[in-house]
Amino acid sequence: MPPDRIRRRHLLVSLGVAGVTGMAGCSNDEDGGDTPAGTDTESPSQTSSESDTPAESYSESDTSTESYSRASRGTEYWSFETGGPVYSSPTVVEGMIYFGSHDRNVYALDAETGVEQWRFRTGSNPNLHGLFGMKGEGIRSSPQVVGGTIYVGANDYNVYALDADTGEEQWRLETDSYVYSSPTVVDDTVYVGSRGQGMYALEPDTGDIIWENDVGISGTAPLVADGKVFMGSYTPDRAVSCFDATTGEALWRRGDGMETCSSPTVHQGTVMLGSLDEYVYALNPDTGETEWKTDIGGMQNNASFTAKDGILHTSRYDGGAVALDVETGDILWEMDDHSAGNQAPTVVGDTVVLVDQDARVIFADAETGEITFKDAFQSRASEHGMVSSPIIVDGVLFVGTDNDHTLHAMETGLEGSSEGSRVLQGMKNHHHEWAGTAEQTLQILNTGYHVADNIDDIRLEPDDGEDGGTGPYNGWFENVPNYEGTVDLRGQEVVTVDVGAGEIGHEFAPPAVLIDPGVRVVWKWTGRGGSHNVVIDALNFESELVSEEGYTVGYTFEDADVYRYYCEPHRGAGMKGVVAVGDTDDEVINPDNA
Repeated sequence: MPPDRIRRRHLLVSLGVAGVTGMAGCSNDEDGGDTPAGTDTESPSQTSSESDTPAESYSESDTSTESYSRASRGTEYWSFETGGPVYSSPTVVEGMIYFGSHDRNVYALDAETGVEQWRFRTGSNPNLHGLFGMKGEGIRSSPQVVGGTIYVGANDYNVYALDADTGEEQWRLETDSYVYSSPTVVDDTVYVGSRGQGMYALEPDTGDIIWENDVGISGTAPLVADGKVFMGSYTPDRAVSCFDATTGEALWRRGDGMETCSSPTVHQGTVMLGSLDEYVYALNPDTGETEWKTDIGGMQNNASFTAKDGILHTSRYDGGAVALDVETGDILWEMDDHSAGNQAPTVVGDTVVLVDQDARVIFADAETGEITFKDAFQSRASEHGMVSSPIIVDGVLFVGTDNDHTLHAMETGLEGSSEGSRVLQGMKNHHHEWAGTAEQTLQILNTGYHVADNIDDIRLEPDDGEDGGTGPYNGWFENVPNYEGTVDLRGQEVVTVDVGAGEIGHEFAPPAVLIDPGVRVVWKWTGRGGSHNVVIDALNFESELVSEEGYTVGYTFEDADVYRYYCEPHRGAGMKGVVAVGDTDDEVINPDNA
């Protein structure tokens, strides 16, 4: 049985915050947890009931609201380590915070203390060693909380409904693929998509399918506005679709290269979304016609946008934040001091808040882009970039980080909660306003570092071949579906590798080749699977992001070594390769049998 929920109104702080000195360390590189427990910073193996100042020890007899005071801006109140990267964006409702981890658990924590209340374990990815590898495990979806029920997708192909107080499963629906999409709940209907091209409208009490339709491969959260559902895809036809929210009838579908991995947003009657072609598009919601499009000089990957007061706040995957005029699409300002990635910005009052690849948080004036605050979580930044998007509730920022597998709670010094269109439309993550509950006033405590109980049992091991992976090339090919060995192409002067091979166009073919020194490798685009590039970190080589069939790029490999490479947008999908020059320890395959 899960523990009794600790009600936030019973957790008023006395002197607990007075001694806060800075951001709590979260340098542990591993993953975490399966039953509720907290630990202090001095003894991570010690449960909260054994620590000197456990969060559970606070009570109304010890504290009063009069003695409560907030810490200084940038102070990290608490952190909670799980058993895997925290890509899921947190949701905060009624003093509880809900999020998922790649350790396959949905977690519920007390938002004021970081103490775990319950967890729910989802199933294993049924195609773990086929398409997405270890990064396809667990939960990327952001939980949505409406009416005391949590709705969340998982990479075991299921959509779940859980009791928000206990974590008890109410129902589950098996879909056709991974459910990266965060459900959107509107008018007693749960809308959610899968990466198997399915778009579903579900009955919230039972999970029964009301309607389903094809949307293309997508990981985005559906936007529901004015009786319509909007959702983008990045393959096979790179389109944005609009459905009747009640019947599922397809109202319009727009292609034209609008290849998107991010959720659309609506503001002042305009639907806006980012694309891998480096444009931001504004569409008429009734017809799908383009009202404006703006080249912001960088692709937008999983980072959804948010809008407030006529300003659309965006980010470039390769770095930099951009603010656009919602009416015209004109660029109002750009911020280069932001390593960007997959995180959506959020807005509180006149401040836009961003987190980035380097585990930094940046505050800027929403109208001018002037940076007003910048600091870093004491967290090892991820080479792949953070994915979790921040939310602010009563001035406290909550966000997950990648390589340290941790959720963080940090003081912003801002008054109020996230106000941008993304949160207020219940997409990606949200708070009390979308859930229809009372505004939250957090009496947050400085409880330090927590770690999920039995963390050693649920940790995920690295799958990218760079930190102790097993198998050929140190595990680099563990999630590459078409890898069977290294094709021996020695003796050839030029070697060609297809870009966008496989059933959905997310493979290099052949994925591993053995060549002689001085040989040129040419990558040739098939035109399938969306926009691709070739990135070789060891050589500081990066091609353009292209979807055009027949496009080629090449590199001459002079020195004997092993060179790993990948497609940046689809690396997590297993689109990786190797050029072995001179020799290899891998199994060598005759090209006639490849």
